[in-house]
Amino acid sequence: MHRGMKPREWGLLSRLCRELLQACGNPLFSEVYARFNRYSHLPFFFTCDDSPLRAQMDWHGDFFTALENRNIQEKYNWLTASYLRTADAVRMSLNLLEAEYRGVVLPPAEPFQWGGLYGYDPIYIQIAQDLIAKINTGVYPLEQYLPHEAELAKAYGVSLTTVRKALVELRRLGYCRTLNVKGSIAQRCSIETVCRAVRNPTRKRDAMRYLYGLQFMALLAGPAARLAAPRFTAEEKAALAAQFKRPDAIPLILLVECIGRHLDPEPLRAIFLETEHLVRWGYCTLLHESRSERVRRVTHKSRAAFDALLAEDMETFSLEMADYCRSSFQMVRTQYIQYYRLSEAEAVMAPPLGLL
Repeated sequence: MHRGMKPREWGLLSRLCRELLQACGNPLFSEVYARFNRYSHLPFFFTCDDSPLRAQMDWHGDFFTALENRNIQEKYNWLTASYLRTADAVRMSLNLLEAEYRGVVLPPAEPFQWGGLYGYDPIYIQIAQDLIAKINTGVYPLEQYLPHEAELAKAYGVSLTTVRKALVELRRLGYCRTLNVKGSIAQRCSIETVCRAVRNPTRKRDAMRYLYGLQFMALLAGPAARLAAPRFTAEEKAALAAQFKRPDAIPLILLVECIGRHLDPEPLRAIFLETEHLVRWGYCTLLHESRSERVRRVTHKSRAAFDALLAEDMETFSLEMADYCRSSFQMVRTQYIQYYRLSEAEAVMAPPLGLL
């Protein structure tokens, strides 16, 4: 009532869901929901004669009853069921329209796109984040020179000025040092450097966005792995096994990229890959571990998931992927609270295991 929502308004449930997602604090949830609203064309379906969706306008009472339920699992089940009913109603509407307008040629479908808040950064920040990901994962070894500025500019398709701004960002975060004309050397970032950087409001925003991305990935990884696993071919598994043996391989990234290729429908694939892109670079993570410990931990979880995939144990494969993402989130959240004194991180909670 305070928001001026009318009980019989067709968009009531949609607006209530949007407010619920905004209240959870993670901007990625409400942002992806807003993007779905853009692509769904729900107003069209509600204005059609005899729309199966019209019956849902009376659900607002059930919605509040569900939210007042203190059992998280039951609340989750009700919200999931409500959207399954919405999907069924839209499907019925499409079938009715298809029967009524046979032979109508539809325009090409608009591809689903979602930036995951990542695309809001300037290009030089995105390049800096990609370089950080490569330093963290060993693509660019510590105490070795990064590629020359001209090489980086060609690789990213940008000007030298943009590359130099990205390297300035890397130096400010403590991920490289520059030796005059010789170039920039990759180095491990210290906790002290990150603590100083996080005091900057922009860097603090980036740090929290990374934590939000990990929380979102903890929810996505299990269902995505479960859907994609049956579509892995024997040839792909053999190719992955060969790639895992390479000394510079990062098994987790290899698995995630394969999962992304096999995801359907298209929106899920776009959201999953963008979220993984968002969390891969994270400069504020696992700083108390040495690189070898970090790589060993990631490799162990990745191989456990891959072994389950080879054994065609789809449930264990999805659980291992979900557990890795959830444990990564919890570790980073603890660091944010203990080392960086980010009180905002205390309100960002790990998804319950039962929901994964």
